[in-house]
Amino acid sequence: MLFFVYKYLLHNDWENLPVRLVGVALCIGVLFKLKNPDFLGRYFVYYWHLMLIYVLPFIITLFLLKNNVEEPWLNWEIFMIFVLMSFVPNFMMFLFDLVVGVVMAFVVFWLLPSTVGLNPQMARTLRAEPSALRISIRFLSRR
Repeated sequence: MLFFVYKYLLHNDWENLPVRLVGVALCIGVLFKLKNPDFLGRYFVYYWHLMLIYVLPFIITLFLLKNNVEEPWLNWEIFMIFVLMSFVPNFMMFLFDLVVGVVMAFVVFWLLPSTVGLNPQMARTLRAEPSALRISIRFLSRR
């Protein structure tokens, strides 16, 4: 649903349905745990963290970078941090999941052909959190 909203209503510069569908498939895999409590056995914890890493920090950071660090994606990035915190109560695991997802998004961003150049414009009306995020992204994205 969000694919069509962002692609046709909000006209994002970059939108990717296969990336979103892989995330949906990973989330559907978690539903099997409700029907079958022994789903994946002791490996479910690894599946859970893989799913969280892909769906939250990876996808949202990748879309943030590919859409030229636009304001809605900065808001999603901040929201993603709070959602990830609620799903991963252990602080060290939270940091691990967050860092792995963001680093993977930067790697994929640099590997994929760029249709939009990363040139985040600094707006004066932005709040401190998105501005700090933009500054760090601008610093990290210098090639």
